[in-house]
Amino acid sequence: MGNNPHRAAHRASLRSEDMDNREADWAALHDPNTNAATLAHIAARYPEFAEQIATHPNCYPALREWAQASSTPQQSETAEPAARRRTVSRRGVITAAAITGALAFTGAGWALIAAASGSGGGADPAAEQSSRPAPPSPTSRTTTPRPTPTPTPTRTATATRLKMAPLRTGAAIVIEPTKEYAHENVVLYSTQASTGVPISVGVRSNEKLRDVMWAVESDPDATPVAVAIVYISTEASGLNGTPDRLELRTFDATGELRSTVEAEGLTGIPAGFEGWYRDSAVDTAALFRGTLVVCARSSQKEWVLAGIAASTGARLWTTVMEDDLDFDIRIAPAQQLALFVREGTLYAVNPALGTVSWQTEGRHNDIETFPAAPFFHVNVSSDMGSNTPPSQFRMTATGAPFTLPAGYTSWAVDQLTGRLSLTWSDSSGGYPKSGPGFLVQDPDGSMVYTISADEARTVGGIGVLGAYDNRVWIRNTSGIDVVDSVSGARDPVVTAGSAPLVWVPAEGNRTWTLLATDVSTATSYRLVFHPDGPVPLADLGLYSTL
Repeated sequence: MGNNPHRAAHRASLRSEDMDNREADWAALHDPNTNAATLAHIAARYPEFAEQIATHPNCYPALREWAQASSTPQQSETAEPAARRRTVSRRGVITAAAITGALAFTGAGWALIAAASGSGGGADPAAEQSSRPAPPSPTSRTTTPRPTPTPTPTRTATATRLKMAPLRTGAAIVIEPTKEYAHENVVLYSTQASTGVPISVGVRSNEKLRDVMWAVESDPDATPVAVAIVYISTEASGLNGTPDRLELRTFDATGELRSTVEAEGLTGIPAGFEGWYRDSAVDTAALFRGTLVVCARSSQKEWVLAGIAASTGARLWTTVMEDDLDFDIRIAPAQQLALFVREGTLYAVNPALGTVSWQTEGRHNDIETFPAAPFFHVNVSSDMGSNTPPSQFRMTATGAPFTLPAGYTSWAVDQLTGRLSLTWSDSSGGYPKSGPGFLVQDPDGSMVYTISADEARTVGGIGVLGAYDNRVWIRNTSGIDVVDSVSGARDPVVTAGSAPLVWVPAEGNRTWTLLATDVSTATSYRLVFHPDGPVPLADLGLYSTL
């Protein structure tokens, strides 16, 4: 087959354009004003520039880690001469497709659309991508370093009684609202503000505050911040109208305002838009390593799922959708995934890139993730007579089912160890004719402790309420008890108590624990911060009236 002169000319044009881009990118790496997003795109196009990228003053930590891991002596010796010779790297083109990909939603599901330039002919994209990890997208870079906490004695605990259930919880910050539906006034709690700091979100005299939604940093290794997503309208001046906008206001762990930026390409959701009954800043939002993952309304009046840099407001990735999500977005920090449900289908997405890691069809509902466990919980709707269990645990990294005996009726996950406790009693205290009555299982699936249905029946029935540090809170005919998850023995703290237990662990991690008077009704809450690690059970104040 003869050569096509038109195709040859087109390829020559592409090579020339790529040579120009390569030299321009090399020059940008020596410009101190080049921003983080541009550095990420250069890294995707030309990974052999890794060493120079790592030394740039605007290189964010995750990208620097990637660059240092990717840099080799051979690359450092050849990168600059190669740039000056204006050679072309096809591997850079393939990696660029991974980093600049956008998500599209179609009737058949999610598809990754690679926005790469040029041809990748002859190479296997999957093989190329697996041989070198794609550089991470830029995340939050705060204007000030993380405040150094005041040294405290080992294993101290500070408790505060909350007036309302927490609005948002993160790795090191908890947000309490002062009103049920209006969230411009909240109280921020953290290891540096364990008794709470009031925060009020306001606007200028010619502006109207439509709504405020909060997101809290979920990664324990990231700088602890809380972001207020503020929906603002501005009064028209004569015939000059100002479009509605979303502002992102970032507060540090002391409650101090650190930055205010506008969210690129997003606007609020006005009452009446596709049936919404009240103004709302966004549908749902979560924060991971400085990237806000939001379901929101775009300035083009479309529903989008987007990644937004909280510190700059820049849109890192966007997916256009037909409508909003079914439930809140949940972050699984250890697996670096954002989980959500749309039209019953369960999705896991990389928060930095927007790429879908896995998806599972079904009629899924609300999701709950756990910081110490490799699995998550999801409720499932099913038709009458269906064998689909209404409660499921799935592995966060893959979406595969976490195998358990069927028919459990109550459960709790230990916030520190990830151990899962379950019981099979029904509302009247009855049990199945066969199978377990109560069991504790390690995160890897191995059995820790179990008793049969007959044994559980002899203690008056068991309902699991909560778990903390290898203890399980149970309810039986005698009231609330706390038992060791390995032996089943009653904890000495309970034995020494002279009054009924008041508090049950409802949520938490290694930095804080939220206690509730009763997790089924949850009318009162007690927040305990333990910044130096988990405290002994007695220090949680299970009998305290505070």
